[in-house]
Amino acid sequence: MTMNRLKSDDGFTLMEAVMSLMVVSLSLAALLAVGNLCAKAQKAVAAEKTASRALADERTRLTTALAAVEPVTETGFVGGDQALAQLHDKAVTVIYTARPGFHMRYVSASGVDDHWPGNATGTVQGNAIQRRLRAVILSDSKGAPVIVVRLRADQSQACRFDPVSQTCREGGA
Repeated sequence: MTMNRLKSDDGFTLMEAVMSLMVVSLSLAALLAVGNLCAKAQKAVAAEKTASRALADERTRLTTALAAVEPVTETGFVGGDQALAQLHDKAVTVIYTARPGFHMRYVSASGVDDHWPGNATGTVQGNAIQRRLRAVILSDSKGAPVIVVRLRADQSQACRFDPVSQTCREGGA
């Protein structure tokens, strides 16, 4: 009779208790892993928003700097990999300086150059050859374009502007 009494009062065996603790610990480990992944994703989204805001600010800074001095021609400006400057009588005014990690490239009718003015010839305006800057490209350290700012096209009264070639056809009506 004591044998029957012991069997009916049995609780969980040691093996059952260990297995239930293992199941609980595996569940907690999975929950912690999911929480860790969520935290990493949240940090990545925050970093992306910060980078996007920084690029937007840089685009605004470049657009504002260029809008103040348009049109940019080769006779009054000089630009390199990191800065664009306006030339005065004996002074140089830096219009824009690229932030670290960015490199500037200049787009004109003759193509893309790493400095302004480039080496190619421009269009004849009177007796002088003059080229106009059409866009400024900010590239990252790998050379991939990150920001492109197009400058407005200036034209004379007698000009019929061609949006495809972005040149002026004189005597247009």
